[in-house]
Amino acid sequence: MYQIAVGLDGRPLAVVPFVGMGAPLPPYPQPSLLAWIQSDEHGLWGRRCPFCKGYFRTTHINDQTCCPYCTKTADNLAFITEMQAGYVEAFCNALIKAREGPNDVIIDLDAITDSNPEWDYKEEKQQFHFTCPACQTSTDILGTYGYCPRCGRSNAHE
Repeated sequence: MYQIAVGLDGRPLAVVPFVGMGAPLPPYPQPSLLAWIQSDEHGLWGRRCPFCKGYFRTTHINDQTCCPYCTKTADNLAFITEMQAGYVEAFCNALIKAREGPNDVIIDLDAITDSNPEWDYKEEKQQFHFTCPACQTSTDILGTYGYCPRCGRSNAHE
């Protein structure tokens, strides 16, 4: 899982690294809320290219991301999927609602996930899985040949 700062308008602002117990968080944009995006059971996060709209899964979640299909590069947050964005929005709305409500709040996650599909997003396994020999990033793509989302190296060499 990784955490992101989300603006009060629901827009992802920055990845915020986790720190140890008692350590202060690094500076991140304010005002914002912190939300967490979980990986799937294989430790991969779904990504949607903001340019070609291609979907892929990867272990790469920080800094710049290279699309394995069109090779265009953008900030990692530009690659968040629609389902992840829906989850982040629902998460932040629940936090805001809890802050505005009574002091004692009980959140029944079973009831929330059953009645609100945005709380239970799934990633989609793709056709071909490869691990980049240069940076060890794991990626799932459609087709056989593509580029590493972290370093941009083509897997065609292998």
